[in-house]
Amino acid sequence: MSWRGDGSARGDRGQTPPDIEFRAPGLRVEGGGGYYAGPSGPGAVAAPPPVQPSYALPPWFYVKPPRARDFTAFGELTGLTAAAGETVVTGATFQVPAGNIPVVRSVTFDVNLLTPTSNLFFSMKQNGSPVEGWSNIRLFPRTATTISIAYGPDETFPLLPEGCRIDVTAIVLAPDAGPYQLGANFHGWYVDVNVYDALQLAYARAGM
Repeated sequence: MSWRGDGSARGDRGQTPPDIEFRAPGLRVEGGGGYYAGPSGPGAVAAPPPVQPSYALPPWFYVKPPRARDFTAFGELTGLTAAAGETVVTGATFQVPAGNIPVVRSVTFDVNLLTPTSNLFFSMKQNGSPVEGWSNIRLFPRTATTISIAYGPDETFPLLPEGCRIDVTAIVLAPDAGPYQLGANFHGWYVDVNVYDALQLAYARAGM
């Protein structure tokens, strides 16, 4: 078996994705638009179409690019009740500098004194709008002195709008009255829009 590449794209370990060439008696399949040559003569089968391998690279923002800057935020609330409605967890907020695109890597929710009737939800917001996949997250009701739920960094990587404000909110819904002591923290990185545009263009040119 031999591996060969044309240098048109690169894998996540910096290796050039190869064409695939398999050699066996009477058979050859080559990945780069190659051919099939089976036994000849009476009873020979028709040649199947050439194998065209495909490569699926993750989005560029799954890896922190050069010149990106880290951010983190942590906050807590004491005495949150259903009557308070949806409330920003004090301190769990970050204002992305203008001209920068943020990526959130992880978020953690903490709460004390859960019960089997708890009805507590957390959400991540950008400029007051829910972040898809990271909002309306309910902590499973149970008897627990303290519980911590973490998301990331492998599950998802929300790519948020330029210069947005990121918050974590919490809400207690009836018939649960509360109160709760809770906390939240998140971290990620942001990068200048010019770097973002260059990376987007590079991926577009590579056909990703």
